[in-house]
Amino acid sequence: MNTTRTTYALAFGVAAMMAVGRIYDARLNVAGLDLSLLISAAYAAVVLLGASGVIGAVRPSGYAGLRAGPSSGGYTFPMVLIAAWAAVYVVLVPAYDAAYTDEKLVTFALVTLPSALLVARQRDAGLVGALAVALACVGGAMLLMSLPSIAGALTGRMGYGRAATRLSLFGGGPIVYARWVLTAALVVALSRAPLVVKGAVVGAALLAAVLAQSKGPVLFFGVSLGLVALLRALAQRRVSRATLVVSGGVLFALVGPRLITALGLGGRLLTLFSPDQLLATTSSTARIDLLRVSLEMIRDHPLGVGLGNWATAASRYVISGTVLSYPHNLFVEVAAELGVALAVGLALWVLWYGGKSVHGLAGMLRRGHPHAGLGLTALALFLFYLLNSLVSGDLSDARLMFVALAMLGVAAADARAGAPLAPAAVTARA
Repeated sequence: MNTTRTTYALAFGVAAMMAVGRIYDARLNVAGLDLSLLISAAYAAVVLLGASGVIGAVRPSGYAGLRAGPSSGGYTFPMVLIAAWAAVYVVLVPAYDAAYTDEKLVTFALVTLPSALLVARQRDAGLVGALAVALACVGGAMLLMSLPSIAGALTGRMGYGRAATRLSLFGGGPIVYARWVLTAALVVALSRAPLVVKGAVVGAALLAAVLAQSKGPVLFFGVSLGLVALLRALAQRRVSRATLVVSGGVLFALVGPRLITALGLGGRLLTLFSPDQLLATTSSTARIDLLRVSLEMIRDHPLGVGLGNWATAASRYVISGTVLSYPHNLFVEVAAELGVALAVGLALWVLWYGGKSVHGLAGMLRRGHPHAGLGLTALALFLFYLLNSLVSGDLSDARLMFVALAMLGVAAADARAGAPLAPAAVTARA
């Protein structure tokens, strides 16, 4: 089954909803046109048509999908379990901030879950290519819309990049903006686009992320590309294990001491910062403090404090008046709000599903499979979103990580029966 217009309709419907991130956002009103309402309506149609098999290429019943990895069923059950677990907590545990709690549950149940399951059920690698194109188009559109601001910053007419002003769009967070423009850069960097196009897009995206003062996305952009290049080299026997060990040692020698200091693992290993430093420290140090507050909370409440209740519960561990919202780490957030058991299960599932998919992808690279390049693109996106979820954002912001994990599973699939996988819409260099 070849990549068709319906596959692109599915891909762009999912990508648009991933960009909005919620069922309705009043900020997306341009010249009186309610874009959020239109996108949500289109997304609902895409989910219904995709689930029924009218668009896309849904796997037949019993289709295993991955020879060297998990089936789509291995993706569906854990995702449904997370949604059901969160819903039970909403019913049983009183919400301190009902609006935020409801938003988190609705976003996961009606945005993240349907999109991720719809992608995971696809048997056509062309969907991965189409979705990569769609995500890149969303990020590219954001980059284009911000070009006047970037030019103003370079000419000194605007103060983006300074402490008081961070580049963003539509009132959204600068970190989310940086993730999207770098998503476009990742897809283009791994595509067969001309070198001059790659340089222009990657350079502009990195500049925009710097003006947004988002260090994490910039760092993880480079790390993701590096890890993908390393997997490709290992799978194709371009580098020996000894070389890998030596390179890792050199890298740790260069980065390790600074990382240890940043994480407070030197003389301050067992010494918590005083709570009044939370607002006075840098963002990286503040995140460490938030982590320590979260660990104390988990110690006192191993079953969780309830979905969306982290901020209120955290006020018991810091001085009054400190602004707190979430722990800036997906797995820590799940442990603190929904219990250690679910957080451990989530981490193990992501490692298992992702690891099995990477194992299948490595085999495709060794065999020179024509869709191995798609797998590398999906892997880069997954790593990028996963790493970002470890230092920023909450459960709602992790929606792209779950979708990228589903993309990786589909991209690494070898059809056991039926028609061969479709030609890739985007083929990274394998």
